Amino acid sequence: MTSSKWIWIITGSLTIILAAFIFFHIERANDLMHRSMKIEPVLLEINNDSTALRIGKKWVTSICAECHGTDLGGHTVVEDPIIGRLYAPNLTRGKGGISYLNNNEHWLAALRHGVSVTGRPLVLMPSVEYTKMRKEDVGGIIAYLNTLPPVDRINQKSAFKPMAKFLLSLGVFGNLFSADLIDHQAPIPENRKNETLAERGAYLTEIIGCQGCHGSTFTGKYTGDPMSPKAPNITPAGNFSKWDYEDFSNLMNTGITRDGKAVNNRFMPWEAYSRLPENELKAIYTYLKSL
Repeated sequence: MTSSKWIWIITGSLTIILAAFIFFHIERANDLMHRSMKIEPVLLEINNDSTALRIGKKWVTSICAECHGTDLGGHTVVEDPIIGRLYAPNLTRGKGGISYLNNNEHWLAALRHGVSVTGRPLVLMPSVEYTKMRKEDVGGIIAYLNTLPPVDRINQKSAFKPMAKFLLSLGVFGNLFSADLIDHQAPIPENRKNETLAERGAYLTEIIGCQGCHGSTFTGKYTGDPMSPKAPNITPAGNFSKWDYEDFSNLMNTGITRDGKAVNNRFMPWEAYSRLPENELKAIYTYLKSL
């Protein structure tokens, strides 16, 4: 057999092996996205008083609205020719909304466990952070979600492209399913009183997910998003030492850094944080400065 034929045989064999490898991981991603998980949500009695609704409105109009839209009627989170589409659904009871979430147990499953009413694990639902939410915050969110005015908007279907599925299976994006990372038996944290401003700030950084991008010690890291720049060190050991509260507040409200650089909301969701009360922003700043 001539050398050229051997080259063709080897090349063809490697092509088949590569195609099989890619196909395996695409199918594995499909299995991960469409599997069913059976969980028993940790239950919570939901209050519907004015205090609960005020607390819930604060969280829903800030962190929930970042993905689901300012009217909570659904929003495209990602639309990319390589990755595909990720759509956060309509949370209201309008036409096209998720009216099938008809009890608090369903809300708890989605919010704290990262699992839909059908048992499918939710993609990019930050339930890892929300498991750290205290009872008053979890209950307030659910109470307020149940009062949302209806928005008529048909949900678009989320769909990953083959390349995104391949990368997802390989773990390039990290684990996008918070349901895999949660202790589903963990109790809901109790409320706290008389905490200092820094203690409140520490709690808030856990809930809004600062560690997810900036690292567990807030000293910066590269995230799982290959398009994202490295998240900076936000402790006094870094450039943050030069920032005063006005600099921090300006970033959170305008997306402009102390050095005059515009921050991409996709990687640093300042638009969501701008909707938090100022006392909460002061608490976060105080905690970061104390590190």
